[in-house]
Amino acid sequence: MIAFDNSGTTNGNGTSARTYSFTVGNGSNRLLMATTWYIRGSGNPPPPTMTYNGVSLTRFDDFSVFSSTTYGCQMFYLSAPATGANDLVITPDPGSSITDVSSVINVVSYSGINQSTPIEQGDFNEALSTGTNFSRSRTALSQDAWGFGCFSIYTADTTETAVTGTIRAQGHGTLNGVTSAVLDIGPSSPGSITLESSVPASQSWAGWVITLKASESFMAQAMLL
Repeated sequence: MIAFDNSGTTNGNGTSARTYSFTVGNGSNRLLMATTWYIRGSGNPPPPTMTYNGVSLTRFDDFSVFSSTTYGCQMFYLSAPATGANDLVITPDPGSSITDVSSVINVVSYSGINQSTPIEQGDFNEALSTGTNFSRSRTALSQDAWGFGCFSIYTADTTETAVTGTIRAQGHGTLNGVTSAVLDIGPSSPGSITLESSVPASQSWAGWVITLKASESFMAQAMLL
């Protein structure tokens, strides 16, 4: 069965490489998830690369929001990450000429995840809205799947509170007003999964939800019971 392991957040300015020490537990069928949320004056920063203990993470998807300023989100993952305390290194694209990026990076680890297909449902399916509450839904395809989402605010440095699900990490940009949180919920039977977050005053939101698939060994055991 999928189980939450650990979480953390880091933030900063500019396009210099950043190193963040993160500890992964020794559970089986592990998965490391990392999301980035950035804001800058104009333009669209190329996605960074990430390594954990020297092993590259896979960039799953990303999207950008364009208005008077530019905002964007990327998601990375790594199956079977090394256990213990290791460095997560975030390196901006070397061809980027952008220097005023403010970013929030949230990191979460799990055990009990399918290693060949950790993400069963997800094309980001991003959405934008304005208000005190923000929610997104996804369809779980398999038994005991979990929902995982990144909900970000690009108009204020505020604090999100989970309405459904659990906020595992939440960070705040240091250059401009920006807040980003990652949430999860599970286990779930096949069907719709909804995550929802709220803030004290109306804000502009962007976010998405994917579903994580439980390890095959657990699913096989469940079918025998």
